[in-house]
Amino acid sequence: MENTIVKILSRIDANNLPALPKVLIDLIDEIQRENINVDNLANIIAQDPSLSASILAAANSSFYRQWGEVTDLRKMIVVLGLTSVKTLVMTKAIQQFFAYIPQDQQYYLEIIWHRSLTCAYLARNLAQLTGYRFPDELYLAGLIHRLGQLILLQCYPKTYPDWLAGNLDKNHAIAEQATFGASHHEIGAYIIAGWNLKARIADAVLNQYQPMEAIVDSPHMVKILNFASRLTSMDNADQYAVFNNIDALFSLNQSLIQSMLAEVKPLVEQSAGSLGIAISKSAHNKVSNLTTVEHRDALQKLLGEHVKNFALSAAAQAPLAASEEINAFVSNLRRDMQVLFNFSAVAFFLYHPETASLDGIADEQDIDEAWSAISININTENSLLTKAWHKRRILHSFNRDKNDPATVIDGHICQLMNTENMLLLPIVYNEQVLGVIAAGLQRSDVKRIKLNLAFITLFIGEAAQILQHLLLTAQQNTHDLTAMGANFGLLAEKLGHEINNPLSIINNYLYLLGLKLGKEHADDINIIQEEINRVGNIALCLSDFSPDKLKIAYDIVDLNSLIMDLIKLFEMGLFKTHHIKWHLNLKSDSLKISTHKDKLKQLLINLIKNAVATMPTGGEISITLKDDIKAGKKNRVEIQIQDNGPGLPEDTMQDLFKPLKNTQNKDAVDLGLTIAKNLANELKGTIRCESSLEYGTLFHIYLPREF
Repeated sequence: MENTIVKILSRIDANNLPALPKVLIDLIDEIQRENINVDNLANIIAQDPSLSASILAAANSSFYRQWGEVTDLRKMIVVLGLTSVKTLVMTKAIQQFFAYIPQDQQYYLEIIWHRSLTCAYLARNLAQLTGYRFPDELYLAGLIHRLGQLILLQCYPKTYPDWLAGNLDKNHAIAEQATFGASHHEIGAYIIAGWNLKARIADAVLNQYQPMEAIVDSPHMVKILNFASRLTSMDNADQYAVFNNIDALFSLNQSLIQSMLAEVKPLVEQSAGSLGIAISKSAHNKVSNLTTVEHRDALQKLLGEHVKNFALSAAAQAPLAASEEINAFVSNLRRDMQVLFNFSAVAFFLYHPETASLDGIADEQDIDEAWSAISININTENSLLTKAWHKRRILHSFNRDKNDPATVIDGHICQLMNTENMLLLPIVYNEQVLGVIAAGLQRSDVKRIKLNLAFITLFIGEAAQILQHLLLTAQQNTHDLTAMGANFGLLAEKLGHEINNPLSIINNYLYLLGLKLGKEHADDINIIQEEINRVGNIALCLSDFSPDKLKIAYDIVDLNSLIMDLIKLFEMGLFKTHHIKWHLNLKSDSLKISTHKDKLKQLLINLIKNAVATMPTGGEISITLKDDIKAGKKNRVEIQIQDNGPGLPEDTMQDLFKPLKNTQNKDAVDLGLTIAKNLANELKGTIRCESSLEYGTLFHIYLPREF
């Protein structure tokens, strides 16, 4: 059966099932608002099975797996981020606008939508009545319980509508299998199972037609969806049996269920009316779709206008949206390719003409140095990457010559992506190859990729323009910084010496103060002296812009002691004045690393100060140490700094480590996080951030044990 389902799915792109045009139009309007409301987005998406399935699959994909399983639509949007949701919505809108959907297919698409939305409302109500902990999970299950019918409608646009005319609701699994090779609930369950959800949505969809005696001992979700589905499609002949079964299983009497049906009916009709869909049901529950051809054509035209206007708006904003760092570009590239084209993994290799090599580039989230360690000489054509670079065309490892075995480096790249094969996509701008993208590929993906090849090519073309802009900007910035450094060096050196004069005087008086206070306050005096010395060292290093002048002294640093000293520094200052409570989760034994102590100290100070600034009326900050974090062949240590503040807006997250306008002084620029990022780089470490409006902000700093 599995092979049959795989064969059916190979006919289409199951990630691009048609959605209701009016839902897409409403979403495009919403995502273009200046202040996007996540609840509004979730409510619009929750009206359409295809969109909900796409969001659910993307939010639980390998790229977002670090967040754990997510089955609540609002949380899915938060996990994906507004940028990814916009990308998904516009991709579906563009593809649907250019794809012709026959009238009879639209007719049943709207009926399936009506049945799905009804089932979703009923499943959520049943969940609440029977004490199920996650009613929104049941809503989602009800919304996508007919996902298999959408797939079969797409696979067999000529024959499946005719089959649905006489078999819309009842369990005709055997007849459906005989005609199309598999039943719609088997296909839907197979797709959902591929999303690796712990929630039993796939089991519930698979068993939606099972008789009561077969599901008595099944999980709660399976039983609820089974009866919600039956309530959705029951007619006068079998409603008595359905009511009796629900009463026997959940102790919910007929009058209560009929009252629930009466509550759900106007909700579905209101949604249908707002979307321009006219569904009529007879006394025997027979469904008729009264939506006119003219109305559908008008919606398709309106969708086209929305797509065009959004595209013009996006084109105007594109130069501003381009990433300013290559690592950020790689992060966005990986995210979009995994979300849009369902690639299991994506890697990027940048061409360096000075070394004639394709070099692996890590993204912002990678603490593993494995990609950065890969460098492939383009003069050696054994690797598929270099072949794609030279031929300037898309290649995949399935079309490798049998007499040309895979090279060690190609095998290593596939191993890092945890895949057996890969697709190679050269990034070409004005006949110049800027790099190559490698994407994880299974044999079953080939047909799906061919169906999306035109769109993939368009996407790569856009990526090439952004990358070229990024490389030119980086080149100009390097030139400007070199010139500025030369002019600034002399002034900075003079300034450093001037700063050290008053610091020396302060140090002398501090020594005399220590003698007066005695040994009881020696530790406090030592901390102040250390900070004064550190300020002096920073001032003297201001002029060290050239590599030949830079002298870095590495220390053996006890992280436990360093963090405790910082807490003492803040405890009587910022923490006290801002009502901050602090918690430490340090190692029981001393944790020592070889690093630059002052730079690490400044990095932590900047992050702690940033956390305090987000909580002006008080809050909590916790600092955690973790050891033996695996990163390729090396072990790293991790420092976590977390606050329970309001979280960071998405526009701030996108430009997190860039200079920001100070909220209190409009003429000032806040460089705290920019300096923190640069310090992490200088310490050969990485820094990343997680933030949400519900849980606050968490910074991860990963550092090598030794340089």
